Amino acid sequence: MKRGLIISSVLVGALVLPALAQAPGALKFDFSDPKKINSVQWFIDSPLEPIAGSASGVSGTLVFDPANPAKSSGTLVIDAKTIAAPVALMSEHIQGGQWLDTTKYPTIEFKLKKVKAGKANKAGRLVAVVTGDLTVRGITKEVTTPVTVQHIKGGLADRTRGGMQGDTFKLRTDFTISRKDFAIGPQDERTSKVVGDSIELRVALTGGQAK
Repeated sequence: MKRGLIISSVLVGALVLPALAQAPGALKFDFSDPKKINSVQWFIDSPLEPIAGSASGVSGTLVFDPANPAKSSGTLVIDAKTIAAPVALMSEHIQGGQWLDTTKYPTIEFKLKKVKAGKANKAGRLVAVVTGDLTVRGITKEVTTPVTVQHIKGGLADRTRGGMQGDTFKLRTDFTISRKDFAIGPQDERTSKVVGDSIELRVALTGGQAK
């Protein structure tokens, strides 16, 4: 499988949080964004026409230790029923039984297992490679992808214009998954002529410091 995860496809049905041992100095960030801006963008460059959309129902918790990023842990979740395309009928098909089957599988989840962190640059951005378990349609695959993260002290107050206090945590990554790997949609020749196999994802999330 190409590098990546879907969390991209994709997660406020059910919130799945692992038991997180929070070390001294570690910070917990909640990705249930009060501004509702967090999203995962998806794109399929299909043989006949491009297919694109987004998923907006992101939640989850990440524990991050600025002194030891490799000890980070957490789970991110997408409410699968928020995955949509520009055309309403296409959104219905995507969420239907042959594709994501969001009634039976209401969430898409990524559980972090391993972090290989580099050094932060002058702007405080840290490039890391993360490995975790991605679950889509009840199928779990281990995936690895590079991410860029940034811990911003006092960022939550700035984001909410003083309405909330605390730090923020930015997470950005682009990656690709395969429809076949997660049994997304029919795999017959007729479907393959219309819908491509590779799903490109762009993840742009900001978490607020959990109190």
